[in-house]
Amino acid sequence: MGATVHNTLKISVKRSSRSLDGARKKLALLFNNSGVDIDIMSQVDLTLYEIISNIIEHTGKAYRKDDVRVTCIVDEGSITLMLQYSGGEFDISMAPMPEIEAHVASGKKRGLGIYIIRTLMDRIEYSHENKMNCLTLTKITRSPL
Repeated sequence: MGATVHNTLKISVKRSSRSLDGARKKLALLFNNSGVDIDIMSQVDLTLYEIISNIIEHTGKAYRKDDVRVTCIVDEGSITLMLQYSGGEFDISMAPMPEIEAHVASGKKRGLGIYIIRTLMDRIEYSHENKMNCLTLTKITRSPL
C-alpha cells in the first residue's frame, strides 16, 4: 500500500483584488503540479475568489490591513481550503441560501457568492475565536471505493 500523497500551499493574501489574483495563480500552479482535474480546479478557484472577495467587501475597514491566511491541501480524494482572517463573526454555512429564481427575476447582478460557495464545496466548517474567523472547505475529488 502506497503512502498518501498531498501537496500544500500556504500563503497570506492582502485584502485587495491584485493580491487575490496572485493567490489564484499560485493555487492554479499547485493544482497543475498535483494533476487536479480542470473542472475541480475551476470550482475550487471560484470558491476561493468568492470567499476572499466577500471578506474584502464585508469585513469592514477596521480589518483592511489584516491579511487572509490561506492553506490549500491537495490530497488523494480531496482538496481542502483553510482560511483564517480577522473580522466579525459570520458563519457562511448557516447563512440563508438565496432563492435563485426570485434572485434572477429581481434583476440583481450580485449576491450569489454564498450560494456558489455552498453549492461547489462538499463540506464547510466554521469557527470564530478571538475575532479570528476560521473557515475550512473541502471538495471531494473522487468517490471512495
